[in-house]
Amino acid sequence: AINIVATTGGADDFSLFADRYRNAPNPQEERRYLFALPLFRSPEQADRLFTMLDDGSIRSQDGAYVLGRALANDATAATTWAYIEANWEALGARYPDNSIPRMIAGAQSVGDSDVAAAIDAFFETHDVPQAGKTLDQHLERMRVTVRLRERLRAELR
Repeated sequence: AINIVATTGGADDFSLFADRYRNAPNPQEERRYLFALPLFRSPEQADRLFTMLDDGSIRSQDGAYVLGRALANDATAATTWAYIEANWEALGARYPDNSIPRMIAGAQSVGDSDVAAAIDAFFETHDVPQAGKTLDQHLERMRVTVRLRERLRAELR
């Protein structure tokens, strides 16, 4: 139910979820609301999420996972990728090395060909040694997602 509200909710719902995340009575509730925040579909809510990442409201050990979920959200993938690309060095310094592949994992769900092309171009010049073959797998799945989306779009018209 929390995820459904997030995917259909607006600014007031985002504020409520952010407050419930910050004031959760237990770790399970905290994580439910934290991982629902990237599911909001508005670029404005994505910007609010990025602010929470930047100001430390979201702990660094959780940040890469949150960004991965935001990148997987088709409504905010472009905004999220722009944020990741613009802040790549800072994110690499802020987040533990082993979490960077988790952040990139969201690329698997990117179906927009322009966003996918930007991601591909970026990783042609940016090495991610901690990702190894995992990055290649994520990018290949992203390309498959783009092709599938294009094929289905033609079939559903």
